[in-house]
Amino acid sequence: MNTYEKGSLTSKRCRIVRIKNFESRMMLSGVEQSDLSAAAEVVINLPESDRIDVELDGNSLVVRSELAELFRAPASNIARLDLQGTAQPDTVNLSNLDSVFQGNIHLDLKDGTDRLNFVGMDHRIDFAEEAQISVSGLEWIDIRGHGANHLTFSEGDIAALSISENPLTVMLEGDDTLEILNSDFEIVGTVVEDGQFFVMAESLAGTPLRIGGLGWANPLDRLDVDNSNTFESYDLLLLFNELNRRTREDPGNSQLGNPTELQHSFALRFYDTSADGLLTPYDALLAVNGLNRQTRMDRIAAAPQAPQNGQPESSILPSFTHAPTTTTPPTSPLDSSASTSQTSLASNEVKTTGVGPDVWSTNSTDDELEPYQLHQRLDDSLLTLLAHDRPL
Repeated sequence: MNTYEKGSLTSKRCRIVRIKNFESRMMLSGVEQSDLSAAAEVVINLPESDRIDVELDGNSLVVRSELAELFRAPASNIARLDLQGTAQPDTVNLSNLDSVFQGNIHLDLKDGTDRLNFVGMDHRIDFAEEAQISVSGLEWIDIRGHGANHLTFSEGDIAALSISENPLTVMLEGDDTLEILNSDFEIVGTVVEDGQFFVMAESLAGTPLRIGGLGWANPLDRLDVDNSNTFESYDLLLLFNELNRRTREDPGNSQLGNPTELQHSFALRFYDTSADGLLTPYDALLAVNGLNRQTRMDRIAAAPQAPQNGQPESSILPSFTHAPTTTTPPTSPLDSSASTSQTSLASNEVKTTGVGPDVWSTNSTDDELEPYQLHQRLDDSLLTLLAHDRPL
């Protein structure tokens, strides 16, 4: 192993860089390879800097601070990149290296409020897969790059990432997804800090997690409107209620308000299933599609059957076909989702609102909606909403 004192060649802000298993030469701008004969492990003690950028330049892996280039070498020859942080707040901007770099990245960011920003697009970050990336001393993960990025970790990863008393913070955008393996996390509240709205989640074991960037969208399950940790027909009814209210009160406004400016506390109702900042019939369509998919999967699991007469199974789409109002309830995509207790609760709420007269009225003597009646009224209401001048 060769050890180089960068401070002897450049500025006092530079630190030691240890290069293993290959020869190198020092450059004033950093460390540059000359002959790589084997896969290498690179350890860089980071300087105090506003940011550190880890990125590709062609087929080369490059590490830069805002002052200088710290390291450059062919990415295919690096088995492990180990970045050692400082006692001050560190910010590391990590580009998508998957096209060339097949090694492991380790970040030990030590003390301070340290941030890891995934920049660029098409990131699929898996902290549960140690062969890809491992991090310690991290308080903030931001995957709001370009396009749809995906972050996966376990509760153990969340607990191990931050060494401070502050919960780990994850920042997302609408097209990003968060997956917590074997999760028992639930949303317990919200907080506004420095003008930003965060959802506070916690596991049964007490591991905290703070999630920001999604506003009125549920970061744990986009279709779980009522934060019950399940997705069912009641979530769809809540969406229709809110759509109905908005249609009557302000037909031209689909924009959801800034949750940091609410006159009252956030009620943990996550209406934005599309995570686009708008409440439109499209949010209800996503929920209808989810219910159809969920019901179909339940039925296949309960009684799997081969397609009859060689006909393929129909696609999972809302049908908008009214269930006939007969004394024998027909098969409905919502049958397995609408339990008696949920239907009763839903009918008590939705009858007070609606688009058009008697959309949610019922002729049942016990004042409850049967599943097939619920299906018909959902179809009626959705078609009525779509008839309004509201963008999809």
